[in-house]
Amino acid sequence: MIIMSHGVLLMADEFRWICEPKYDSINVGLFTEYSKIPSGLIPVQFVNKYGYIDKSGNEIIKLQYQYAGIFSEGLGLVKINDKYGFINVAGNYIVEPLYEEAKPFSDGLAAVCFNGKCGYIDKNGMMAVKNIYEECDSFNEGYAKVKLKGKYGFINRKGTLIIKNIFDEASRFQEGRALVIYKSSFNYIDTKGKMISSLSFTNGNLFKENLAAVEINDRWGFIDKNGKLAVKPLFDLVKDFSENYAAVRYNDKWGYIDSSGTLIIENLYIFADSFYQGTAAVEDSAGLGYINKGGKFLISPQFDNARKFINGIAPVDKASWGYVNIKGDFIIRPMFFQAMPAVEGIAPVIHKGENGLKWGFIEIKNR
Repeated sequence: MIIMSHGVLLMADEFRWICEPKYDSINVGLFTEYSKIPSGLIPVQFVNKYGYIDKSGNEIIKLQYQYAGIFSEGLGLVKINDKYGFINVAGNYIVEPLYEEAKPFSDGLAAVCFNGKCGYIDKNGMMAVKNIYEECDSFNEGYAKVKLKGKYGFINRKGTLIIKNIFDEASRFQEGRALVIYKSSFNYIDTKGKMISSLSFTNGNLFKENLAAVEINDRWGFIDKNGKLAVKPLFDLVKDFSENYAAVRYNDKWGYIDSSGTLIIENLYIFADSFYQGTAAVEDSAGLGYINKGGKFLISPQFDNARKFINGIAPVDKASWGYVNIKGDFIIRPMFFQAMPAVEGIAPVIHKGENGLKWGFIEIKNR
């Protein structure tokens, strides 16, 4: 059987709807930042109510919340009647909705705020760290950023202030370093609170693959974990290292360097994305295509938009969104208004139905 969709001919068995388009929004981060669907549940929203469906598209937890987050450590953060609490996969409250603000569980603790102050609870809903802070962030690498008396510091899971609250701003720890602003200057600290760099820079990213991008005199380079320059600040813009390559813009064209700063792939492109699973999207005058780590085109430039390949499948936009394999063959031809990467073979798409543009979920199989 052949049907039409937005002027595109397709076989009726070209893909299978797991859940036909009916939702107003989804949590896009689940399909860009995760390799598996946590607890097997997907948050969805329809007419200002949130709930959860499973990987077969069945509504498992009724759409009833003002907000429903991605499950973390077996619990989902939800908001109802203007208060936050936590539910299990059956939809039962493990932590009653009592809190003005809350963040997902991390390292067994969740940041919560009530009576205008923030602290941390355990999975029984008991206060593990007293609510004395103006702000609390989630734990990462054993540390959590907190704000006290207008300044940021870091605590451990016991609530001990390991790094004093002396910073104007601070990031989370990543690869054992955190980006901070101290007395209006950027720097990085180690897990003892020691500032690692004597360089003067005006912006920076978190460490990735042992290097951090920093801006010095309106140019970007990279420092190592000792705060020393690893790549001189020569570039207009940079992206973080990924799979040992970093995309950099020089003389208004993008290319790729290695960790020594050597230009591995010549700066020829209008745009270049980070490498992921051995491929990267790049753009020239003909559109977006994909290259390998040798700089050779796997798929010639032709797309209006292109997302990263995951497990050999990528969403691409060619007037409409569809999906291609690594050979450049459409496994699902362009027919959607929006398409996201697949996780566990499930991909969210926006499609026009009887009720207008809605999110649904399709099954993706590489072929």
